[in-house]
Amino acid sequence: MADRIDSLCMTWRHDYGLHKADDDDSISSGMTTAERESLRRKMTQIHAHHIAPLEERIRELERDKADWLKANAPGGWIDDLRRASQPGSGGALAKALAMYDSMRDGIGGCTDGGCVIKRPTGMRTNGGCKCATDKYKAQRMMYAGQKLADAARASLDGPREG
Repeated sequence: MADRIDSLCMTWRHDYGLHKADDDDSISSGMTTAERESLRRKMTQIHAHHIAPLEERIRELERDKADWLKANAPGGWIDDLRRASQPGSGGALAKALAMYDSMRDGIGGCTDGGCVIKRPTGMRTNGGCKCATDKYKAQRMMYAGQKLADAARASLDGPREG
């Protein structure tokens, strides 16, 4: 913390680290002890009131993201789709469709009215969907589509190779 405050002080006043005698009235570079203490006090307040709360908010968002990723990990959906595609799983197609929808919701589309992953409800844009050019989204959706097709085949006439 002290290094961070010193860094803020040095950014504000580049001569923060240069000592100047308390009785020196010249215009030379440097800061007196009182000037340094005053600047340090101000930078500590700025840090406490503005920077520290933002850092805490960032940590909260990172924890929320980690929790969301644990709860919505694509591996879980893929395993569920794989189980639903097994013959005799009872309602395999319905389960596979539900899992496909869940995965699609988790991947999320864009705000374009013609989104290839999931069209938005309510207000939308007309700039063109960019989801197909997002390699990560496209790969996940293609994999989910393959698993849905496997489940459909299994529910209709048993599993096929191919």
